[in-house]
Amino acid sequence: PQPADLRGLARTALLAQVAPAAACPTDDHPWHLDLPGTGLRYHAQPLHTPDGALRGWRDGLEPAALPLGEAEQLAFISHELRNPLTAMVGHCEALRASLPPLGPEIDEQLATIGRNAAYLLQMLSNLLNTARLQAGALQPTYNWIDPSSLLADALATVEPQLSARALPPVVTIDPDLPDFRGDAVHIRQILVNLLSNAAKYAPDGPLELCATLEGSIVRFALTDHGPGLTTEQQALVFQPFYRVAGSAARTPSTGLGLAISRWLAEMLGGSLNVESQYGLGASFILELPLLPTPVSRPSAPPLAAG
Repeated sequence: PQPADLRGLARTALLAQVAPAAACPTDDHPWHLDLPGTGLRYHAQPLHTPDGALRGWRDGLEPAALPLGEAEQLAFISHELRNPLTAMVGHCEALRASLPPLGPEIDEQLATIGRNAAYLLQMLSNLLNTARLQAGALQPTYNWIDPSSLLADALATVEPQLSARALPPVVTIDPDLPDFRGDAVHIRQILVNLLSNAAKYAPDGPLELCATLEGSIVRFALTDHGPGLTTEQQALVFQPFYRVAGSAARTPSTGLGLAISRWLAEMLGGSLNVESQYGLGASFILELPLLPTPVSRPSAPPLAAG
């Protein structure tokens, strides 16, 4: 069956079992159903209105949890392969920067080596993150985040991909958004994944990245003016290994970036969703709860007198 069919069948089977319990306003924990023979499992979390009424479900497909030994092996292999690949990418970039022009053919060969090594490195990073998520080895680490620095760092990471665009990204930061507490490493990873996707699938036209504060929610929105997504594609785009029809031949990708990004957002207590109208671009929206401020924020030590 196709992912959409599996999701529909799993929803029917699971909700028949848990709907009575989920109607209880105090029951907000997610439910899971393994799908034998597919390597996937279905998850559904009940959503309630402020007065406790069941208003719907947040659901989707995710890789079935590997036995701990298999998850550890996948993480180990990915990690060990990533180290030499990182060295290859670094040496290739150093060669291209230090050598004089060697002619169009050799220059293009070096560029091809660099592109493919970087792609393999990204694939291994995605596999390593997937294994860590499945093994429960990823835990948030909270610190103070400057929104301007966070967005600048994410943009710098994907600058080589974005440099070919006719128009540079437009960045807008809400003046009411202060420094906030969050997991800078994983928030940056989500933003980098979204920017990298935009560079791949919406290479032309404006690209807008906005950071705003909406009540107690920190909201990041990345809007492109590419081909957009159909309603069916929007329902599937966060599923592991999903590729938009026709994109596989044009754009190399593992199909894990958006799935990992949503898992990370949910690990941080937030959400990652897409809004799109086919033919008119798409907006990927990351929302994170504004964490309570500690009693005292660490401050810089005083300057020595004299």
